[in-house]
Amino acid sequence: MKKEQLQNISTEKLKKKEQDTKILIGFFLPIVLTLFYFIISDFVSSNTTDMISLAVVICSLGGMVSLFLGLKSIRGELKNRN
Repeated sequence: MKKEQLQNISTEKLKKKEQDTKILIGFFLPIVLTLFYFIISDFVSSNTTDMISLAVVICSLGGMVSLFLGLKSIRGELKNRN
């Protein structure tokens, strides 16, 4: 979210948004690790990788990175308020 949007949200809603983002990261992390495991095991066993699976892993990793950046901005706004 933009900084101006975060400033307009109440502290309680920001804390709820922070908690929700942490939960989403908790869901993304095992999914990304599992996908990486299958990609690596497929590469080790057959010495090739499926490009579609690799694209899915890269996109899910990008989703997790965007969640981390959102969490960083939410925490920064909460820190500024305290």
